[in-house]
Amino acid sequence: SLQFHSRSSVAITASKGAVRGGVTMTAKPIMFLLSNLVVVCSGWQALPSATLSFTGLCAVAAKGDMTDQHGAPSFLERKRKRREGPWIAVLTEPDACVSEGRMEETFSALENAISSRCVDLVSIRVSFSLSEDSEDIPTQQARLISLIQRVNSLKGQDDLDFILVVNDNIDAAIDGGADGVHVKEKFAPSIPSVRENFIERSGRSSCIIGTSCHSIESALLSNSYRPDYLFVGTCYLTKSHPEKTAIDMLEGPELPGKVKSALSSTEQRIPPLIFAIGGIDETNAKEPIEFGADGVAAIRSILCASDPAHVAKAINESS
Repeated sequence: SLQFHSRSSVAITASKGAVRGGVTMTAKPIMFLLSNLVVVCSGWQALPSATLSFTGLCAVAAKGDMTDQHGAPSFLERKRKRREGPWIAVLTEPDACVSEGRMEETFSALENAISSRCVDLVSIRVSFSLSEDSEDIPTQQARLISLIQRVNSLKGQDDLDFILVVNDNIDAAIDGGADGVHVKEKFAPSIPSVRENFIERSGRSSCIIGTSCHSIESALLSNSYRPDYLFVGTCYLTKSHPEKTAIDMLEGPELPGKVKSALSSTEQRIPPLIFAIGGIDETNAKEPIEFGADGVAAIRSILCASDPAHVAKAINESS
């Protein structure tokens, strides 16, 4: 069975340089928040097919029914009415909440990018620092929740609309009011359990869940757990994968389209949305789209730009 544990914490004291669970610990006692521990064993249980999700919205749209279960226009319909062009996702850098100042920089850049009306998915991707001089984990968790809440508050302002997910932290996603969770590639088997947990605890009728993949084989495996979208790469050289130092070490811009084709031919259901990721900017976004990707996902090219909205628009127009 698959077990999903959350909201539990444990005090860990270790000598300097000691390693526990693959994490190098500091000399001082720390409180490590196990907010998203996933234990994967054999077997899993799929959710009822009635669960409404991002993929569900796409399937509904394909059938011509463009309203959700509450009778409101679906996200997909609102997007189509707003603009043409590819789906665009924006991801934060892992250090987005390392300090108050860094969080403010991240929020300002996200707010600017979202104002372009070209951003469809925001993924708040944060790694907590365990260094000796870092703040404790509960403080970093509280800052993450604050960032999620502030980004979420942008919805509806000037008719802005986007999906908001949080990487690998279901507690923060629920407390911050996000639409769902992004799960690491290696934890794809946890998707059904995470979705069920999110819906049960948040009181929502749906949960958006995505994951990442770097091969067709990985995509086929992840797809069996019914994600709503996939980030597929690495398309181009990027700081996110410093170990890939040459073009021949990349999966390339063709992979997202190949993944979409492979998934479309294996099932009758609407496949997940495919976002090309890895070194995406306004100069190359068109290429993976031409190879068949539904959209692109960008990090630094948008959020580190002097005008994030301008870059988001340029990516949209270039594709």
